[in-house]
Amino acid sequence: MSDQTAFYFRLAELFGVWLAASATFLAAFTALWVANSSNRLRIRVIVGFRKTVGSQASGPKYYMISATNVGLRRAIISIISIESKFPRRSFILPFFGPESPRFPTSIEDGESASYFVEVTDGIPAFIDTLSEIYSSSGLVGRLLLKRTLTVCVNTSNGDIFRARPDRSFWDRLIERSKEQLKE
Repeated sequence: MSDQTAFYFRLAELFGVWLAASATFLAAFTALWVANSSNRLRIRVIVGFRKTVGSQASGPKYYMISATNVGLRRAIISIISIESKFPRRSFILPFFGPESPRFPTSIEDGESASYFVEVTDGIPAFIDTLSEIYSSSGLVGRLLLKRTLTVCVNTSNGDIFRARPDRSFWDRLIERSKEQLKE
């Protein structure tokens, strides 16, 4: 065997060792990533106005906050709040109707918990506090509040899952702020 052939064999051996080490590292990384991601808590949050269907023609209206566990771990919901980054404020929502589950709420994989805030004259109970902040902010503050306001579902292990309010929420908030400015 010539020196040149021996050189190529050593080069191939060296390349094979590096390839095997890289494959082992990637296999270990993938195993740890899969184990960690399956243990992660995941909740999908949906917010919006809902109307109950039943014997009443008009039926009571509610602002619904629904949390669905889409992960594999059991989730324990401790509080639900509304948070804005500008101005920096956070409000815990305590006004849930009789149909809502009590806190802390435990939901397993695939289960949902729906919380209802009663709506009076088309306005949820917590909107008065938000409309005061909204009307006292300037134009830039109103735009920032609209971009940063979220409904937060807080779990017992410290995770926070957020959803932005829908368009009808903002329409009612702006309408209520205009009414408060007239008063």
